[in-house]
Amino acid sequence: MAGDADGGELTMEAPKRARPRPTPAGRKCRVKKAVRTSDAARKMEDGTVIAADGSKVLADGTKVEADAAELAAREERRKRAEQLEAEAEEKRKQAEEEAKKKAEAAAAEAEAKAAERKKALEAQQLPQLCSTLARDASCSSVTWAVRSYFVLIWVADVRMGQGGSVIRQPTPPITDVCGALECGEATEPAQPAVPNKFQRLSTLGHLEVDADIARGLSLQKSLRTGGRLWLTCPADLDKKAREELWNRSHPVKHFDLFLSHTWMTPGKWKLLSLLLQSGSHKTLFFWLVGVSLAAALSILDLVPLPWVISSFSFGFDRPMPVGPWILLASFVATTLGLFASPYFPRPSRQRDMCFLDLASIHQADAQLMERGIYGIGGFLSISSELRVLWCGNLCFHVDSNSRGLWCVFELAAYRTANPTGKITLTPLFVELIVCLILLMQYVYCGVWWMCRTWREEGKYRLVSHGLAVVPSYFVMHVLRKAHVLKHTLFSELAPVAILSFTALRLRCCGLGFSIDSRLAAESFDISKAKCSSDFDKTFIRTAIAQWYGSEEAFTDFVRGPLREELRTKARCCTFLDYELLLLTPLAASGLYLGYLRADRGLRLGSLVPQSRGISDVGYELSS
Repeated sequence: MAGDADGGELTMEAPKRARPRPTPAGRKCRVKKAVRTSDAARKMEDGTVIAADGSKVLADGTKVEADAAELAAREERRKRAEQLEAEAEEKRKQAEEEAKKKAEAAAAEAEAKAAERKKALEAQQLPQLCSTLARDASCSSVTWAVRSYFVLIWVADVRMGQGGSVIRQPTPPITDVCGALECGEATEPAQPAVPNKFQRLSTLGHLEVDADIARGLSLQKSLRTGGRLWLTCPADLDKKAREELWNRSHPVKHFDLFLSHTWMTPGKWKLLSLLLQSGSHKTLFFWLVGVSLAAALSILDLVPLPWVISSFSFGFDRPMPVGPWILLASFVATTLGLFASPYFPRPSRQRDMCFLDLASIHQADAQLMERGIYGIGGFLSISSELRVLWCGNLCFHVDSNSRGLWCVFELAAYRTANPTGKITLTPLFVELIVCLILLMQYVYCGVWWMCRTWREEGKYRLVSHGLAVVPSYFVMHVLRKAHVLKHTLFSELAPVAILSFTALRLRCCGLGFSIDSRLAAESFDISKAKCSSDFDKTFIRTAIAQWYGSEEAFTDFVRGPLREELRTKARCCTFLDYELLLLTPLAASGLYLGYLRADRGLRLGSLVPQSRGISDVGYELSS
C-alpha cells in the first residue's frame, strides 16, 4: 500500500508481475515517480505510513490525524531548511563575485606588467634604431629621411598600443617628418599618470611627491597688505576669488617651511603670532628710531609741549612744560614696525618659501584640491621645517581636536620623510600674551602721566597709580584665561608632546609658567584623535602602521624619543627679542623722565646767578 500524492489516502497495489528490463527513458520516469511518492508519504519499518500533511496510517488501516504541535515543528524545520538553502546560495554568489574581482585584478595587473614590459622594450629598441640611423651617414639624404619616417611610424604604433593591440593614428606627411628631423626635434616621453587618493592608499604612496602641483609662496609676502591672506577664509569666497588665491603661489621644488594649522581658527591670531615671530627684531629697530627722533625733537623744543607739571627738587619748585611725544612715539613706532616688518628687505641667506594650504592647494578645482590634500605627505618630504600653529578654545572658539588626526599624520609623515628635519611647535597664545602685557604697560604709563599733568604729584600720587592700574584688570583677566588655556592645551593637544617645549618657551619669555612635562606626552593615545571622514581615518592609520609598524609603536615613539627630542631643542631656544620688546614701554617712560631732568638741568644752569651758592649743583645737572 502507499499514500496518494494528493490526499494521502491508502491505496492497494496490484500483485507484481515480471516486466521487461526498462529502457533508459523508462528508468528516468520511474525515478521521478519514486521521488514524488517519497515526497508525498513515508513508510516506516512497522508498516506505518506518514502522509505529507503529517497524518499517519497504521498497519491495520487505522488513520491517525496529525498533531498541531507536530505540524508546527515540521513547518519550522521546512522554513529552517529554506533559510539555510538561501544562505548557502548567497554565500555562493559572494564567492563568485570575489573570484570575479580577483580575476579582474589579476588581469589588470597582468595588463600593467605587459605595458611596463612594452615600455622597457621601447626604451631599449628606440636608442638602437636611432644610433643605427646616426651611423648610416654614407647614405643619401632621401634614404635617411625615409628610414626616419618608418622609425617614427613604429614609435607611434608602440606608444599608442593598448592591451597588446595597436591603434594606428593618421600617418604624418613625409615632408613634416623630414622637417622635424632636420630641426632636431625629439619625441618627449609619456607623462606618468597622477595617482588619486584610492591609488595612493592601495599602493601606500602617501609620501609620493606630486611635483606638478608643488606650489609655495614667501611667508614674508603672505603677511603683507595687513595680512589679508591670513584673514581670508576659503569657505567665505566665491569661485573666482578662490581661483585667484592659486595664482599667488608659484611652482617650487622645495619648501623651507611647512605651516600646519586649521582654518577654523580666526586668522587674526595666526597673523599676530607670525608677525611677532618673523618681525620682532625689525619692530625693535623701528621703535628705536621712532623714540630717538621724538626725544630729539622734544629736547630741541621743535614740538609743542602742551602740559605743565610741578616738580620740587634741589630746593626748586618750578613748573615744567611736558608733552606726550616720547611715549606716544613708542606706541606708534611699535605698532607700525610690527605691520611694516614684512616690507623690510630679507637677508639673502634667509629663505622663507612656505607651504600654505590656502594658496598651495587649489581651492576651486575639485580634482586639483584632492591631489593637493592627499599629496600632503609628499610636500612634507620636501620641506626643511614643520611649524605647527597650535590653537585653543579660549579666544578662538574652536574645538582643538577638530583636525587632530591630520595633525598626527603631518607629524608622522614629516618625521618619517625627514628624520633630521626641524619641528617647531608654536602655541598662538604666547604672542597674544606678549601683546597684552605690552598693552597693559602702555595703558598704565599713559594714565599715570595724564594724572600727573592734571593734579599735583604729592597729594594725588596714590590716586594716579590706582587709576592707572584699573584698565589693566581686563588684561589681567585675559592673562588668567590664557593661563587656563595653557593647561587645557597641554592636556588636549598632547599628540605632539609639546609640553616641555612650550613650558620652557614661556619661561624664556619671562612669563613664569611651569608644568609637569610628562603629564600629557605620556598619556598620548592615537585612537583618541578625531577625524570627520572614514576614508581619511583609514588613509592616515594605514600610513602610520606602514611607517612605524603599528599604532602602538607610533604611540611609544611620541611618548619617548619625540618628547625627549623636543625637550632638548626647547632648551636651546632664546627669546631675547620678546624680552626686549616687553621692556620698551618702561624704557620710553624712563627716557621721558631723563628728558625732563636734562631739560630741568639746562634751565637750572640759567638760574646760577640767582641761586645763592648752588652753581655747582646746576653745573652737575647740566652735565
